[in-house]
Amino acid sequence: LGVVAQEGLPFGGTRELELALRAADAPDVVVEIADVRGVARRSGGGLVAAVDGAFEVFFRLAGPADQRVQVELFHPTGAEDVEPGRTAKRFVVAGAAVATADAAPERGWLQELPEGGVRRLFEHLASHGSINEGEATQLLGGPRQLRRFSMRFEAHAAVAPFGVRIEFGAGGKRFVREGDGE
Repeated sequence: LGVVAQEGLPFGGTRELELALRAADAPDVVVEIADVRGVARRSGGGLVAAVDGAFEVFFRLAGPADQRVQVELFHPTGAEDVEPGRTAKRFVVAGAAVATADAAPERGWLQELPEGGVRRLFEHLASHGSINEGEATQLLGGPRQLRRFSMRFEAHAAVAPFGVRIEFGAGGKRFVREGDGE
């Protein structure tokens, strides 16, 4: 996983870079960072790492079905010229149980939400009941998109057939479905 070198450092000392993980070629798979070791630390749904420093990232993968995916390390804000790096190894995704057609809840309301991450986030809430900040950041596409989503949260939540609340804890925000609503 490589970082493209910049010409000169603008400041003295150790330079840090914001990074995130995503499932390569599987946008419906959520990557949750569990722990970080070395010259990096968790930050929101991603991590901040020292440039040219060694670190390990421990993560979990969840998605709609059991599968194996490559994981990609990338710079979510695009503020620096960073080449994403992809693992050679594929990791197992813990798939959610698939409902039968007779038991599948009506989800037409999802079409009223913007396509992409917002719709996938609410679909995840409908299926699983909650989503943490790291997973939300992954589904939405990065920290900037999470901030934009948070600013419009009430308008998006009003579309859902269930209530949604935001809980705050040591691990950050957590969006939680209230009631059965489907």
